[in-house]
Amino acid sequence: MIDTNGKEVKEVITEIFRKIIGQGGRCVDKTGHCYYGNDIGHHCAIGWLLPPDREDLMNFGGHIWDLIEEFEDLGPNDAFIRENECLLKIVQIIHDAPGPCQEKVDELKDVVGDIPEINQWIGMSND
Repeated sequence: MIDTNGKEVKEVITEIFRKIIGQGGRCVDKTGHCYYGNDIGHHCAIGWLLPPDREDLMNFGGHIWDLIEEFEDLGPNDAFIRENECLLKIVQIIHDAPGPCQEKVDELKDVVGDIPEINQWIGMSND
C-alpha cells in the first residue's frame, strides 16, 4: 500500500504508475475485469491506496465512487482518496480502459503535469 501521508497528489499518482509497471501490468482477470487486489499481490491503480489485508476492499466490485459510497473507512488513505476522488476517477478510467484513452490521459496531465512514467504505464494498461 502506498502511504499518501504528507504527499502531493502528483507524487502519489507517480507511485501508482511505478507500482503497476513493477508488477508488469494491470490487475485484471482473463475477461478484463479489474480487481483492487488479487492473491498474488497485484493491485489496480486505486488498489495501491487500499490496505491489502482488507479483503472487503480488495474484493469489492465497483468504481472508486461506489467504493467511497459503500465504505465508511477505506483505511489509512481514506482522507486522501475522498479528497482526490475526481482525479483518482480519471486514473481508474485510464487503468480500466481496454484500449487507448488519450482524452483522459490529457485530462490527467492538465491537472498534475507531465509524469515521465505515464507513457510506459499507459502502454501496459492497454495491452
